[in-house]
Amino acid sequence: ALQVNVRGRLEGQLGEDPRREMTRHVRTHAIDWPGRQMATLLDGDTLFVSNRFQLAAYDSQSGQRRWTTPAPPNRKMQFAQAWTNIAMRPTPRGDSLFVRMLYGEQPCLTCVNRADGTFRWVSELPDSEAIVSDPLWLHNQLVVLTAERSDQQATVLRISRLDSATGEVVDRLPLAYLRDSWWQRRNASVTQLKDGLLVALSGAVIRCDDQGEIRWVRKQVVLPTEEDNEWVKQHFQPPFVLGDLAIIVQPGVATVDAVELESGRLRWSRLMPDVERLLGAAHGRLIVESRDGFEALDLGDGGSEWRYGNSNSDSRLMAALMDDQSILFSRRNDKAAPRAKAQVELIWLDTVSGAERKRLSLESLEETELRFGPFIPQAEKIWAFFGHSHADPTRELLELSR
Repeated sequence: ALQVNVRGRLEGQLGEDPRREMTRHVRTHAIDWPGRQMATLLDGDTLFVSNRFQLAAYDSQSGQRRWTTPAPPNRKMQFAQAWTNIAMRPTPRGDSLFVRMLYGEQPCLTCVNRADGTFRWVSELPDSEAIVSDPLWLHNQLVVLTAERSDQQATVLRISRLDSATGEVVDRLPLAYLRDSWWQRRNASVTQLKDGLLVALSGAVIRCDDQGEIRWVRKQVVLPTEEDNEWVKQHFQPPFVLGDLAIIVQPGVATVDAVELESGRLRWSRLMPDVERLLGAAHGRLIVESRDGFEALDLGDGGSEWRYGNSNSDSRLMAALMDDQSILFSRRNDKAAPRAKAQVELIWLDTVSGAERKRLSLESLEETELRFGPFIPQAEKIWAFFGHSHADPTRELLELSR
């Protein structure tokens, strides 16, 4: 059996008006937007958690909160569901953390003192220019992708280098021009390579070098948001690199694509209109979550190795993880709890065969509109976040241990 203990809470700065839907159909499909918008980083003895409005630090042994960042001065907090479903991940560097936050007209970049959560600086960019990627380091320089609408309504995507000591922009290198429809999803998910970047843009994938010179561009068929309201079920994920391949799964695109890193040539493409996210890879297989369940795809040709379809996306919860031996996911068990409440149920699958190994209901986690996730594995325990309703972004930090 698993022991479930509440160790802390994520509360305080949660965004303005959490009930206000900024992207259509999020409520219709019961998307766990607070869970999707949460980013975590387990670094040494600290668990860092960002909900885009604050960065909080927790002791990774006790779960006790050490500090949380204040609101940046003289900046208005954005709506809780702004930049819907997009997590903003912290990047550690020495005694600082660099993380985007939703204050002001566009996302801003902040530099946070790792010791106490105070701001060292908050970026000052024009209101027309948005920081659209998480921060990263190229040749010891702080880099982000920025997007700015031009007078002709085209959007210029740039690689912007910042002074890590002050947050001032050192230079901007144009990377691509995007259609105005890009703002409907705002996807700019980046994977850093040894010699450049791989960028997924919901409709295109770009590989460039460290100086912003494009090596190749691969366009994808992307459905307009008004024609496919279920795109909100898809997760925002950076390209997943395995050897000489990049696996691309992104919102608005109905395929899982395996692209050769060097040339951009398509190795294989698997049509999956119901794809939601990529969990990982093991034993030469990709594990993909779809609206019907889970499927293992052969890494060589994209063929199906096994399917597990005993759980649809209406009952599945956000928390899921995998390793070489097993896949662990969560669902709401409506039959286990009385009074129209549901319980969190955990299900383990065999990674190789897809066979179900075990089920376990967590009787202490019971709620009418429960939310659960993400998971953060650590040694012999798993951290998880539990929410009580769709419109409440507060979360309890749970420790699951044997």
